Amino acid sequence: MPRLQYYRAKSLQEAARMLADGGCQAAILGGGTDLVPRMKRRQENFKALIDVGAIRQLSQIRRAKNKLYLGAGLKLSFLAQSSELSQFAAFKQAAGLVATPAIRNQATLGGNLCIPTRCVYFDRSDQWRESLGFCLRHKGLACRAAPGSAVCLAPMSSDLAPVLVALGAQVQLVSRDGERAARLEEFYKNDGKDHLQKSAGEILAWVAVESGVFTDSVYLKLSRRHSFEFPSLGVAVALSRRKGTIDAAKIVLGSIAPYPVVARESQDILIGGKLSDELIAKAAGAAARQATPVANADLSPSYRRKMIGVLLKKALHEIRQAGS
Repeated sequence: MPRLQYYRAKSLQEAARMLADGGCQAAILGGGTDLVPRMKRRQENFKALIDVGAIRQLSQIRRAKNKLYLGAGLKLSFLAQSSELSQFAAFKQAAGLVATPAIRNQATLGGNLCIPTRCVYFDRSDQWRESLGFCLRHKGLACRAAPGSAVCLAPMSSDLAPVLVALGAQVQLVSRDGERAARLEEFYKNDGKDHLQKSAGEILAWVAVESGVFTDSVYLKLSRRHSFEFPSLGVAVALSRRKGTIDAAKIVLGSIAPYPVVARESQDILIGGKLSDELIAKAAGAAARQATPVANADLSPSYRRKMIGVLLKKALHEIRQAGS
């Protein structure tokens, strides 16, 4: 690790003040399962870390009316097993698919939602990147995966983001100047170098999910290995059905762009219909046509694009089977 200053905040307000004083040179430390290795590889150059692990409110679940507020410091292993989240099946599935049990015991909800994008040209040692030639994300002037692109196209690597976008979640951000809320769908932007709609002085404190909106949800993940790997593709589906007819649908694709991609055409195809083989095939085909993966992640773009339709079909069949 590079030399740095370490602070342990006792409250959210204290952490926000420390972060504002540190500016772009300071970072929030939750579980540290991704941040610390990135600092070791010199992909991040923070001079100070602000540990928020002692702030109790960040590790709590609270209810307010029809919403569930999840603290950003909740461990992924807890989320995967919590009975309080039984109505959000896809969210529990996604939390249980992240990395390994040891990492899930340490990694946090907020860390997974804010995890940097990943790219086979960037996630290497500093010496490796220098030998190839630095990319648009760091010192370079061009994207290695798509030389004609004006922005970095590194895909997001969060398993939880696509699911929570599908469930219509909101995030609450805290800074020295106060608090603000934002839809999670609007929290991300199409720039792999800077993919969060968040200022350097803001801390993601809570995630709010509304109860009773969707009756069924599923998350499926594609990766080279079943354990440890970041997603090469994630497919999140949330549906609401009445007497078998779909009256609300949300389909979100992860790890094919710097932000969670909403498959709007597929959603429109499903609404008003029933989960027949024909309707499922039509929705899956529309989602695959919409996606344009780039060759900057594990597994080829053509394979990942094909697997969008395969995983979406499987997810919808699982929902149909559970409903019957």
